[in-house]
Amino acid sequence: MPNLVPLEDEEVSKQMARELKKRKIKSAVDDKVTYKADDSTYINLEDNKLYLIKKGEVHYEDITLTADYIVVDLDKKEISAKGLTDSTGKITGKPHFVEGKEAFDADAIRYNFKTKKGIITNTRTKVSEGYLISERTKQQADNSVCLTGGKFTTCSLKHPHYYFKLTKAKVIPNYKIVTGPAYLVIEDIPTPIFLPFAFFPNQKKHASGVIIPDYGQENNRGFFLRKGGYYFAINDYVDLKLLGDVYSFGSWGAHIISRYRRRYRYSGNINLDYAKI
Repeated sequence: MPNLVPLEDEEVSKQMARELKKRKIKSAVDDKVTYKADDSTYINLEDNKLYLIKKGEVHYEDITLTADYIVVDLDKKEISAKGLTDSTGKITGKPHFVEGKEAFDADAIRYNFKTKKGIITNTRTKVSEGYLISERTKQQADNSVCLTGGKFTTCSLKHPHYYFKLTKAKVIPNYKIVTGPAYLVIEDIPTPIFLPFAFFPNQKKHASGVIIPDYGQENNRGFFLRKGGYYFAINDYVDLKLLGDVYSFGSWGAHIISRYRRRYRYSGNINLDYAKI
């Protein structure tokens, strides 16, 4: 059996400290990490691991991680987290990770404090123009993120009605999302709309990127995809949208929209539309 020591007991905690000192166990993060848990907190003296059970919370620099099951490996400077299964079979307390202004939820997380790298499973992240969902995500030391099995959508539902399926992508914080081949999926049905690559903005200020179309149905024109296209942030004074509409009964449309503005001087917009009904 592993030698688990409950940290709530003051005398045992002193014994643990003496034991760690005797073994000369050192960690680059143990004096910087703060933690707590609602149920229990244990340390395994044999492998120098800390266990947080039920509503565990760990703080390190600008990083905060919460989950119902957290393990901190003090030797490897690594933390892992996941939810717990209750008596009804439901998983509760899934990990929530916050680093600076970035935050996301996931099924499981493994993160190394020293290398600043991590592996995240089934994550959902709010970005400036929508939501990014991925099956497997790898965080790099520069805070960029590479993902596989990804989805990008503006639908806020847990299971979105529509999304771009991303074979692979890279997320550059506060800049953009760059993807490889991507195609549009509506109600879990792939459409013939295909992009060899795409850029989605990921910043608060205006930036160039793909505009995901709206979808729906009309009695006269059938199913439609409307107002999808690309946004060009030309400069601080002028922008441009190229949009298109397509309907299952054969109708289609094209739109060019440009806005211009110079503070305290002038402002306006130009709209050009063409439709085939």
